[in-house]
Amino acid sequence: MLLKEIDTNHGTSRVSCTYTPSIETYNIVTDNMTDDCKPTQLGNGCCIWLNEKGQLGEIECICPKSFKNGISTYFHLDEWIDGTPSFEISSIDGDVVIEQLEDGYIIWLSRKSNVELEVSQCGLSYLLSGNKLSGIVAKKSEIIE
Repeated sequence: MLLKEIDTNHGTSRVSCTYTPSIETYNIVTDNMTDDCKPTQLGNGCCIWLNEKGQLGEIECICPKSFKNGISTYFHLDEWIDGTPSFEISSIDGDVVIEQLEDGYIIWLSRKSNVELEVSQCGLSYLLSGNKLSGIVAKKSEIIE
């Protein structure tokens, strides 16, 4: 997924980040989710919905691959922007992997990349390598039993 633009003049939006252990589902929903959002299958049980602008409406991963007992590859970058990114679907690797964090998780769309920029949006961080989306960090996720 390629970055089209970053809207830094956005209003306050809500983001819901959840994990349901009983069905091994990771879910992120933003205020941008509407009936008009277009779904795209990312591979191995993951689907993403983008609105007409290319902004994240929802991403859901059911029984995704995950790595356990690994060393976190996520770190807070010195270069970050507060805003809402827009994307266009270019190609899909199909190798989506979940990394558990202490208070959330990362949905990695591409593990073989150098993260150069972090775009923060209300409890989410979009990790970018060049103009390609590498991962989405769900901070302070809620566990649903």
